Amino acid sequence: MSSLFFFIARLIQIYEIVIVIRIVISWIQMDPYNSLVQFIARITDPLLDAVRRSFPFLVGGGIDFSPILVFFLLDATQRVIIRIGMYV
Repeated sequence: MSSLFFFIARLIQIYEIVIVIRIVISWIQMDPYNSLVQFIARITDPLLDAVRRSFPFLVGGGIDFSPILVFFLLDATQRVIIRIGMYV
């Protein structure tokens, strides 16, 4: 696989881990003024907010299912990138 495609696939994996951290942070209610919490929110909220706006039915009853859809989309994107990288 081309190193560029491998790098992009690895970035997607790291981003998925950051989203998991964001989910855990929302459960344990950490200090929103903490610089690490703010950094994680800044890099994950744009994608999560876009999904929430596009699919408002994913948020309801105090439960936000948008990270699940984001995981599916990121996984599909990663698989496509890996497939392309195998043939380049």
